Amino acid sequence: MGTPKETWKYFEFERQLWQDFLRAIKDDHGSLNQNDYNRLLYAFNIAKTAHRGKMRATGEPYIEHPVRVALILSSECGITNSRIIAAALAHDVVEDAFLNDGEDYDSSCDRAFEILSSQIGEEAAGWVIVLTKPRIDEVEIIDEEARLAAYMEGLVSDSEEVLLIKMADRLHNDRTLYGRAFDKQQEQLAESGMYLNFFRENQYRAQLYPVAYGLLVDLLIDQYQANQEEFKTSA
Repeated sequence: MGTPKETWKYFEFERQLWQDFLRAIKDDHGSLNQNDYNRLLYAFNIAKTAHRGKMRATGEPYIEHPVRVALILSSECGITNSRIIAAALAHDVVEDAFLNDGEDYDSSCDRAFEILSSQIGEEAAGWVIVLTKPRIDEVEIIDEEARLAAYMEGLVSDSEEVLLIKMADRLHNDRTLYGRAFDKQQEQLAESGMYLNFFRENQYRAQLYPVAYGLLVDLLIDQYQANQEEFKTSA
C-alpha cells in the first residue's frame, strides 16, 4: 500500500469507514445486540482484508462498494436482518480471497462456506456462495454468456434474500457507472437492462420482504432510465 504513512492513512480510512457504517446502522434501526454486532464486524473485517489494495473504476477503495450495498439494504430499504446485511458486506469476498488456481471452484466455495458460516451463520454464508459467479472452465462453462446464464440460474433457484442483495449490488454498480470506460458503460447498461427484467419477472417470489423488493425494483428502474439518458447525451 506504499509508504508507512500511506499505509497508516489507509488503515485509518478503514477504521473510519467501519465507524460510519456502524453509526448508520444504529441510526436506521437502533442499538445492536452482541450477536448482530459480532456478525457485522466479522463480515466487515473479512471484506476489508479480501479487498485491501483493490480499487474500483471510480477511484475509491473497493471496500466502499460492499459497504454501500449493505447500506442500500439497511438505510434505503429498511432491512434489519443482520444476516442479510452481513452477507451484503461479504458478497464479493469469495472471488477476491478464496478462488485460486490451486483448487477447483467447488472446493474453494466449500472452504469459504466453512469459514464464513462459523462467523456469520450457515444461511448467510450460503447466500454469499450463491452470489459468487462461477468460473469459466472451458468444459461446463465455456464463455462469459454461459457463465452469466449459470449464475442467474443459481440466483433464481435460491432465496429472495439473495435477490435482494444482488439488486442492491446492481443498484450501486449502476449509480457508479460513470467511473467506467465508455465501451464498458455500454456493456454494463445492456447487462443492467437484462438484470432489471430478471428482477421484475421474479418479483412474485418476494414473500418475506415485498416492500423492500418493490422499492429496489423502482430504484433500479429510475437509475437505469437516468443512465440511458446520460449515455445518450454523452454519445
